[in-house]
Amino acid sequence: MDIVLVHGAGGRPTTWSEVEPLLAAMGHRTVAVTNPLTSLDEDVAHTSAVVEEVIEKAIEKAAGKTEVPLLLVGHSYGGAVITNVGRLLVQGVLQRDYPVVQGAALAIALLFVLVNYAVDMLYMILDPRIRKG
Repeated sequence: MDIVLVHGAGGRPTTWSEVEPLLAAMGHRTVAVTNPLTSLDEDVAHTSAVVEEVIEKAIEKAAGKTEVPLLLVGHSYGGAVITNVGRLLVQGVLQRDYPVVQGAALAIALLFVLVNYAVDMLYMILDPRIRKG
């Protein structure tokens, strides 16, 4: 399987340096995208171009098959949820739509708290020593 890895804001393709060898050992091919981080539209266009190139190479290697497995992975800014919330937030700021800005900021904060809570609960389940004390 081909896996395209998209870094977050302030990140670099080296963000994935510990993950890529593990995926390669499992037989996957990885491509870490280097987004310019100049604008959301440019980053989306750049990532789309990389994905198209990966698909074309995979089809060539797959002897003309038109369906090839591809996984697109992003974190932080690279993730779909943050991208959509971020787009809404930017539009709200530019249009001075303060309720939208407040709602988007609240959604981001709530998501952050919920993910941290879920990780804490999972950690407690996986490590029984945490339950004591």
